[in-house]
Amino acid sequence: MTTAFLPISTALLATGFDVRFRASGGSMYPTIRDGELITVRPIDAANVRRGDILLVHSGRLVAHRVTAIAWPAHGGPRFTLRGDDAASPDAPIGAGAILGRVVAVDRAGRKVRLGRWRPSAVRLIHRFLVRLTLGFRSARVGD
Repeated sequence: MTTAFLPISTALLATGFDVRFRASGGSMYPTIRDGELITVRPIDAANVRRGDILLVHSGRLVAHRVTAIAWPAHGGPRFTLRGDDAASPDAPIGAGAILGRVVAVDRAGRKVRLGRWRPSAVRLIHRFLVRLTLGFRSARVGD
C-alpha cells in the first residue's frame, strides 16, 4: 500500500465518500480473505455497534471486528476489536482511531454485503479450532 493511501482515504471518508481497496492479511478470515476488495463507509463513533468491522488507524491500518464497547467515567467510548481469525483482541482504541465501517467485500466477482454480525456455528467452530491449535503450539514451544 502506498504512503499516500492513509491521508487520501482518511480525507475521503471524512468528507462522506466510500473507499475501496484490496485487503491484505488473513486476520479476518473467513469474512475477509487476503486480496479481496473491501468497501469502507464513513461512520460516526456513536453509531458503532458490537459486531461491526471497522477500519482503524492505531499505529497501523487494520480492519477488525468490534467485540466490546466500554464507556469509562472520563473520556469517550473505548472499542475493543479482534480479527475473526485471531486468538486475542487488539488493544482498545478511542473514537479518533476509527476511519470507517467495512460494508462490503468483493469476492470472486460478486459483492458480499456485510450487515450486523451474529456468530454462526461455522465461525464459532473455526474460532475454537484456532484457539485449540494455538494452545497446542504454545504447549509444544515450552516443552
